[in-house]
Amino acid sequence: LFRALDPNLYWGGEQAAWWGPMAIAVIAGLTFATFLTLVLVPV
Repeated sequence: LFRALDPNLYWGGEQAAWWGPMAIAVIAGLTFATFLTLVLVPV
């Protein structure tokens, strides 16, 4: 009964901590690629 209420089952536990830095890296990469494509390539 108590195992069904464990918040680690819903939030992913230790593996959920991996997604935060990955999201930051993906967003930074997309921002850099967009800047490179729109500003530096046409020059």
